Amino acid sequence: MGKHIAGVTARGCPEPPLAQLHLMPPPVIDMMDLTIYEGNVNDLILLAASDLFGIGNIHVTISDEQGNVIESGDAFEEPVGSGIWNYFANVAVPSGATVIVHAAAIDSLGGVGTLRTGATIP
Repeated sequence: MGKHIAGVTARGCPEPPLAQLHLMPPPVIDMMDLTIYEGNVNDLILLAASDLFGIGNIHVTISDEQGNVIESGDAFEEPVGSGIWNYFANVAVPSGATVIVHAAAIDSLGGVGTLRTGATIP
């Protein structure tokens, strides 16, 4: 059996069926809780995520309505193996501003699952 690299095929040697049919499910961000996030430094954004292959990282980006990035960084899983991820804000956002919070979960196989939600800062 030959070796395969995704997207590269040798003559007469198609990609393996799983790669061809995209049967490897991506991670899922099951929940993004912004109830504690009020636009202050150290406010918590709570995430719950799941994946068959283990999540290696969740990257969080907070943007304004025009798409300008306010801040971004990595969440951390606590406790490890729980599927509960925490992100603490690093930049203050003024009251009344609307933000878009985007989270991207990356699994150990390179699969990516995303979730995006908006909120108005109280």
